[in-house]
Amino acid sequence: MVACVRKTHVIAVCLGCVAWAVVALAGTAQAQQEQAQQAQTPAYSTLADMLENEQTRNTLIQELRRMAADEGAAASAPAAVAKQPEKLSLPRRLADTVSDFAGEVGARLTTIAANLRGIFTSTAGTEAGIDVNVLGQGALNLGLVVLAVVGAFFLFRLLAHPLFSRLSQWSRHGGDKSALLRLLGVVLLATAADILVVALAYVTGNILATFAIGEAGALNTHVALFLNAFLLIELLKAGIRMLFSSRYEGLRLLPIATGDAVYWNRFLARLAGFVGYGMLFAVPLANQNLSFAAGQGVSLLIMLAAFIYATTVVLKNRLKVREGLSAQAQKFSMGTSQVLLRVAARSWHVLAIAYLVMVLFVTLLRPADAL
Repeated sequence: MVACVRKTHVIAVCLGCVAWAVVALAGTAQAQQEQAQQAQTPAYSTLADMLENEQTRNTLIQELRRMAADEGAAASAPAAVAKQPEKLSLPRRLADTVSDFAGEVGARLTTIAANLRGIFTSTAGTEAGIDVNVLGQGALNLGLVVLAVVGAFFLFRLLAHPLFSRLSQWSRHGGDKSALLRLLGVVLLATAADILVVALAYVTGNILATFAIGEAGALNTHVALFLNAFLLIELLKAGIRMLFSSRYEGLRLLPIATGDAVYWNRFLARLAGFVGYGMLFAVPLANQNLSFAAGQGVSLLIMLAAFIYATTVVLKNRLKVREGLSAQAQKFSMGTSQVLLRVAARSWHVLAIAYLVMVLFVTLLRPADAL
């Protein structure tokens, strides 16, 4: 007991000397230099004597380590408690997710509606800032480019018609040997020719817009938007024609009837053209000439109309496509192919509508990623 008291006394004296020395070093500038030196000299000598004693030094080290350990344990306890997340049940997590998503969609719709109201609400001291003459000249130049590009596209398609006809006849009447390889070969050749037609029409529009319409050597922004949209959308349509060739039966990659090929090719081409030209041309045009809020509103209207149209077509043809896929499943001898086609026949419309809903919500939340 006496030894413990002595150790505690020694530690207290050491800590007191250390604290006193630190206070003496941190004294204000107003204290006299001689008094500071007199106060520091005994502290330094006493501290040196205590550290020179091995027993006192070891005791001081052990006590400091114990105090440091206690302080670390006390500091880490709240952190450990804070790291443990609150355990929520699955229904609670789903409810929170749906609530957050619905709130974000609602806020997005509210913002778009408020911005659109602000566009059409005039305030005192504001002007329209639209030059009718410039707008009319730009619309005229754009209309001439559109007519030129569309005309060139149909002209090049007409010139490529004999090539497509010969490829289709060779694919259908070339014999039974290597029929699949022959079909793949002619489809690839026809697709390459189709892409070349689109590229020639695009180049024609670029040359005309740069050197014949508007300011020579300069490409108008509106015209550039249309030409880029035309290139991307017509390339997509070329891919659709590769699958549902409605005019050339021998170039049709999917084994469906001509009437069904015409129907689905027309539907997908309309949908791609409406959404593509709307999102790649009309929306940037509204952003540039009106406001970003107007572009968001146009984007929402386009995707809503496309969603309603596509969903209607999918539901209308749900049973017809199911019967067609079931009939194709009967032609396969392998059980795996039959099972996959039967599953697709029963669930294709659900997958299609789920994809359309996803695209619609992406348009609301992240318009830049809608396509």
